[in-house]
Amino acid sequence: MKGYPPDLYRGWRWKVRQDGLLRRFAQHIGRNARPGDMAGRIAALGGECGDVPQDSGPALLAGLPADVESALARSYLRGRLPGASAARAVPFGDVPEEVWDGVLEQQLTELRAAAVCAGVPEATPHDVLDLVVAGRVGEIWDHQDRSCLYPGPEVCALVPVLHHELRARGYRRGHPLRRHVLTRGAGGQAEVVGVVALAERVAAGERLPAGDRPG
Repeated sequence: MKGYPPDLYRGWRWKVRQDGLLRRFAQHIGRNARPGDMAGRIAALGGECGDVPQDSGPALLAGLPADVESALARSYLRGRLPGASAARAVPFGDVPEEVWDGVLEQQLTELRAAAVCAGVPEATPHDVLDLVVAGRVGEIWDHQDRSCLYPGPEVCALVPVLHHELRARGYRRGHPLRRHVLTRGAGGQAEVVGVVALAERVAAGERLPAGDRPG
């Protein structure tokens, strides 16, 4: 799908204001202990990696005129997404859910292929889950090379598995930018699942009901 989000700034501001983006980023750089990591660089500058940056005030509160925001998005993405500057404007809310799912589905494909290499013929998502829970995530997931905001490699590997299963069971995104909160149903009867929280519980040993196991 070719396009760029003309509401890029509004989306970023929503992630900061409503979705805890800065808090998660601070937790991430505090966990990252690789040589030359972000935490070490911040410490070298006299800062603390556990600090959550303070709200910068009016820049977050004030919106941008639509034409200015669209131009900002095109300029920012020009070097990151080839062809984005010449593509049509597609607001976040108009992006099909299948497009959002694409990254996680690709990760699941990689996990299944790695599981085959680890000795599981024709590995299914169920097999991937079992390998992770058995403590073999290091055999199928190169977590060190990923920029990850999840609490550990097990959760990182389980998220695409569980997301795939929930989507297959009719769960949908409640908000286009809240990528790991899925809902099913409407109104007071709606079921809401936080995929990352579910992955944390499964990684800690909680068993999923038989009907919720990946196929």
